[in-house]
Parts: sequence; structure tokens; C-alpha cells
Amino acid sequence: MTDSTGPKRKRPKSEITRELFLYSGNQCAFPGCRKPLLNKKGSYVAQIAHIEGVGLSAARHNPKLSDDDLRAVTNLMLMCPNHHVEIDDTKRLAEFTVEALREMKANHEAKFREAVSQMSAEIGDLTDLEPVYPTSLHALGIAPEDEFHDEELSAVRGFIDELAKLPPAARQVLAVAVGQSRPSHAFGPSELEVHAIAVERSVANVDAGDYGQLLVLLRDRGFIDWDDDDTANVMLWLKGTARGNESELDVLLELRSLFGNDSVSIRRALVDLDFSILDEAPVKPLNLD
Repeated sequence: MTDSTGPKRKRPKSEITRELFLYSGNQCAFPGCRKPLLNKKGSYVAQIAHIEGVGLSAARHNPKLSDDDLRAVTNLMLMCPNHHVEIDDTKRLAEFTVEALREMKANHEAKFREAVSQMSAEIGDLTDLEPVYPTSLHALGIAPEDEFHDEELSAVRGFIDELAKLPPAARQVLAVAVGQSRPSHAFGPSELEVHAIAVERSVANVDAGDYGQLLVLLRDRGFIDWDDDDTANVMLWLKGTARGNESELDVLLELRSLFGNDSVSIRRALVDLDFSILDEAPVKPLNLD
């Protein structure tokens, strides 16, 4: 319960903020607003709005709620800064009541809950997947008669074999990382980089503890790396070459070059293990700079 000084504004638990973002669809919850909560630069620009306010003079304050009740997921919603201000405007409290905001939250999140449920079911079905290997590298513009075709094809198969040893959740993290990555300016265009926090915000159904463990697993298996001294805003470097293979073909870089941030195609290869996508007609490589 609250004390004589009023309720304390506690920071929402990390699992609460992830759940809010998961069911937000990366959009402000205000009806008709399509402003993204995570901008194109990977910066988190959303604000956490309280349905029943924290401070004694806050909008819709309920003195019966405890500090933990106030930061519960049922009392929170993600909004853009403008609409956060609007719902807390003292002149419009008769319009934005507790009941009205609960309905707003429920209607907004319902649009994305079904999609998340379908994704979870799909991920659960991936544990016994058999890889589909490419028979050529047509999509990469490497013809069977090319001098290094067989060597490169062998390297890709070796990469797929290593990838198939990962649990589905780790492959999902890797697919999200590739889709959000960019060429590393520190090491040249032959390596991809991405901020760890941006990947975490976009991965569904993985809590902070599991996410950290998955990153460690991916690092141990040679798919990513990072600077241990970089703790403020960790940058991940992605590695798509097969261990023990002399080929310098980087499969992750090739997928990113081919499909950009097309998450469907990247997921098809990295999560579903369907690399027949490399047998298909080549697409024009994208400029990633």
C-alpha cells in the first residue's frame, strides 16, 4: 500500500516492458496513430503511460493501488509522447477515463496478440526440422561451372550443419540480428554489425535472461562476437563463415545483401533452415551502406 507521502514511481520490471512492446506492434496505442515506438535508427522513442496515475495529483490516480499495482502490465500502455500528454491533459479527463483507456489498450493489443501466438506455435514446431540444402548457388550469381562453385557450396552446407545444431530460439535471434544489421565501418563491408539492445527489443517471447544466454551460445558457436569492454551499448559482429572451411564466403552477409531487411526470406533460411532459397533466380544485390 502507499505511504503518507504517496505512491512511489517504480520502474516497470524488464519482463513487463518487453510484454508491452511485444503486443504493441511497434505502434502507439492511441487509435489511428501509427507512430513507431522504435525508430529507424534503433532508438526507443516510446513512453510508458499509466492508466491509473502514480502521483497524488496524477491523472486518474487511485489511492487504493499499491506501488506494484501501478507498474503492473494491466495498468501500462505504450504511446508516442504527443498522445501520452493528450490522455493526461486535465481538461480531457472526462474523455480519457480509466475504462476508456483500458478499452483502448485491449483493442490495440488484440490486433497483435494473435500474430504473436501464431509465431510462437510456428517456433515450437521447428525443433525437429531437417535442413533443406541448396543444390546450387544460383541466387548468389555463382554458376556450377565456376572454378570455386563446389568449394563455396561445400562451405554453405557446412554453415547450415552448424546452424542446425542451434535451438530455434537462437536461430530466431540470429535472423533478427541479420535483418537489422549493417556493414561494419570498423572492419569494412565484409562483416555485419548490429546493436544488441535493438535485437532484444525485436525478438518475440525471449526474456532478458534467456536472451543473454542465447547470445553467449551464438558466440560460443562462432556466429557472433562482441567487445567485452563495451558495456554501454553492446555492438554485435555477425559471422557467417563455416568453421574449419577455407572459403571466405560469409553466408549471413550474402543473405543480408540479397534480401535486405526482408524478414520473411531471412527467416526462411536461418530459422526454417530452408536454403533452397539460394537455388532460386538471383536478385539484384542491395546497397547496404
